[in-house]
Amino acid sequence: FIWAVLAIDLLQKGVMPIMTITELAANKKPIEKLDDTYKIALNSANIEWTDSHTKQRFSLLLSLILSNRMLLNSREIDQLLEVGEDESIIMFENLQSFLSCTVEHPAHILHKSFASYLQSPARIPSEPWYIDTAKENQIIIRHCFIAMRELSFNNYRSISEVEKEATVGEIPKRILYSALHWAEHLRGAMFSEDNLGALRLFLNERILFWFELLLYLREASQVASRSIIHAIRWTSVSATIQISLLELIKVCRPTIRSYRPFCKMPMRLH
Repeated sequence: FIWAVLAIDLLQKGVMPIMTITELAANKKPIEKLDDTYKIALNSANIEWTDSHTKQRFSLLLSLILSNRMLLNSREIDQLLEVGEDESIIMFENLQSFLSCTVEHPAHILHKSFASYLQSPARIPSEPWYIDTAKENQIIIRHCFIAMRELSFNNYRSISEVEKEATVGEIPKRILYSALHWAEHLRGAMFSEDNLGALRLFLNERILFWFELLLYLREASQVASRSIIHAIRWTSVSATIQISLLELIKVCRPTIRSYRPFCKMPMRLH
């Protein structure tokens, strides 16, 4: 069914339908046929695969969508990743056979098989659209830490339930996304000294403001503990890590546990 939908889409939009249908019918095995169809469709997209900048943008933008966490529209993706205005929507418009996205509506892939295809080195060992998620997560986590620099004391004061929904809507999506999902990207990223330094700065200067936001969103009981665990495991892979950083992370865990009784209450940390 997935193959048939994609094939019909290609035939409707293609400039050479006879050649396209011959290519589509060339392989008999279902998985190989689907992979070949993805290859034909990506080659047919208006994307300059030989341009290194275009390839890097494709990998970065698609990595964020494939992570399948909080759904963001193209403008919010531009702001989080600090790419040029409308750069993501221009890329996504060339990939309409695979994903749905507008300036107003969140981006999402149309089927999980496309995500598996793009991230499988065995299936696409030398294709320019292969996405190394560990490499791209290094970049995404850096942008998450940059976005969370905007967290500061008393950003999120105690308010009534009536006011809460409106106030949450005013928090920039790049900050919400970063606060909720930075550790997931850290877990999936290769170790680097640059991101280690960014993590150290975040723990020293922004962790209480981050926790205050999670309390406000009623996400602290799940997100905070899980994030600290991911951070401990990520830093533990380095033999050169300073003990003080690892100890600082470990100290955060009992602090988070001590606030669990308040995790369902809108409150402010002092």
